[in-house]
Amino acid sequence: MYTVVIVLDVAADAVEAVTAHSRQHAHRCLATEAGCLSYEVHQDRYQSRLVNIGRFADESAFHAHQASEHTATFNVQVNQMAATRTTIESATLLQETPHVS
Repeated sequence: MYTVVIVLDVAADAVEAVTAHSRQHAHRCLATEAGCLSYEVHQDRYQSRLVNIGRFADESAFHAHQASEHTATFNVQVNQMAATRTTIESATLLQETPHVS
């Protein structure tokens, strides 16, 4: 599995638009990319930071994701509105803790 975390710091007047773009992007990734296993959009408690977490089958699936038209469009839309963008790529899952009921 290949996990990518994108942290977007967003001005208050752009949060709603960036959130909408992130949710649409997550939907497109899951609908069109066989290698995209999950895509989550989180918002911090102060609502000015969004964290997108994409999980891909492997690194080549992530590179296919990066090369897609919808990802290029998302990057242009969001980069214009985000004050900062940090991307963290992790090729190795060190530990996964299953849910315990």
